[in-house]
Amino acid sequence: MGNFFVGEHYHKVDKKGRVSIPQTFRQVIQDGDPERGPDGPFRFYLNYGQHLRNQLRIYTYEAFFREVERIENLTDTDDRKLLRDVFIGQSRDLEVDKDGRTLLPKAQRDKLGIEEGELYFKGAGLFFEIWIKEVYEATRRKKIEVRLSMFDEDDDIMDLLDKR
Repeated sequence: MGNFFVGEHYHKVDKKGRVSIPQTFRQVIQDGDPERGPDGPFRFYLNYGQHLRNQLRIYTYEAFFREVERIENLTDTDDRKLLRDVFIGQSRDLEVDKDGRTLLPKAQRDKLGIEEGELYFKGAGLFFEIWIKEVYEATRRKKIEVRLSMFDEDDDIMDLLDKR
């Protein structure tokens, strides 16, 4: 098993689109770039597909290529075409510079609806998500709260894993 993206972070994006990648996330990106140099830059993939609506997803180089391989091995041609369009076709490679920053492209900042301000970074295991802080609070966090309200206070949500 490799490193995973875990935790929550808040970072500001400036008018030029520069944003610092959280240190713990940078380490995962660095470890997931097989051709990295000792002093960077480290490469990663930004997925901005239509299916993501209000967020962007960041994959390490290795994780992205594993997903591409899974897509290419699909036998359902309609599913493969859709995933090629929204996962492969709506992704781009970027890099983290020596100062730990990346430049979010204008088109992807426009998708989020942000010129500058605070972004929310949420680890999700094999990838991490980037949201406008207020949009995450108003949408995804609300859905989590509603779902958690269905559990008794002494229930363990990890029991969901046993429902397979």
